[in-house]
Amino acid sequence: PMNGAESLARQALAWLDERNVPPTPDNFKLAYAYVEGENVELKRDFDALIAVGSEFDASTMSAQHRRYFTSTSCTPADQSPRTTTLSLSLAKG
Repeated sequence: PMNGAESLARQALAWLDERNVPPTPDNFKLAYAYVEGENVELKRDFDALIAVGSEFDASTMSAQHRRYFTSTSCTPADQSPRTTTLSLSLAKG
């Protein structure tokens, strides 16, 4: 029997295949998140794109990946002073 992750992975690949989207790592990550449904905003946005008949072409997928999986706040140089202060006050205990 398939476990939950394997079932979701198969659903994600099927989702990509139905839309003729290449199963690149970035595209798979988006499709997996969509079929998993835990990211409500991503699911709602994708459902809206599907409803209006949008093509899930390379530029659409790339834009969606940037929107949901690329964060500029991951690098220390981009941290806001407030985040740094919070980290320091947590470290002091």
